[in-house]
Amino acid sequence: MYQAIQDGILIGLLLNFSFGPIFFLLIELSIKRGYAAALALDIGVFSSDIMYMLVAYFGADYFKKYFNTNYIGIIGGALIISFGITKFLGNEKEKKAVEVDKNTLEESYTTLALKGFFINTFNPNVFIIWFAQANLSFNKYQGDTNKVFSYLIAILLGFAVIDLVKIYSAYKIRDYLNDTIMQKINKVVGIILIGIGVYLALSSFNELHTNL
Repeated sequence: MYQAIQDGILIGLLLNFSFGPIFFLLIELSIKRGYAAALALDIGVFSSDIMYMLVAYFGADYFKKYFNTNYIGIIGGALIISFGITKFLGNEKEKKAVEVDKNTLEESYTTLALKGFFINTFNPNVFIIWFAQANLSFNKYQGDTNKVFSYLIAILLGFAVIDLVKIYSAYKIRDYLNDTIMQKINKVVGIILIGIGVYLALSSFNELHTNL
């Protein structure tokens, strides 16, 4: 159980240590409106992640009853590889997709929370992350639902830690942000994710081949 929690926290820290639309919105809100506004937005994002986590968990639990978990592991690994490639190649449109405009600066905390929820919910990468992690964890922990659920909760914890660091370190983070640094970090994160995805997919494939 402890290992599952540790693995989940590490993956959560890694997955959230990248630069997408929410990252820039949190930074700018924290600077221009203060911590409370950024936290309100992040509550919405976190609520969306909880929703996706539960959907992915119960969906993966359903699939494993009808499909070999090694097939699920291969699919999950492929999804992580695709996400890693996306991070490695970078996406300038994604970076500029959400900006802090005048309306955002005047919105209530409730509206900000709803905005965070919907931005995160309609980001296809979020679904890929949770679906892949749920399926891979069922395969990794051999269907142990307690370990799987602990792993997914730990990922949420990792997300929360990084988001709080972003919010409370906004001024310092902004001073160091430039295209070169962001591209390098995204490439490193992408390479790590590709490596994880390849390892998990190959492990599942080899186990499947051995059992045939």
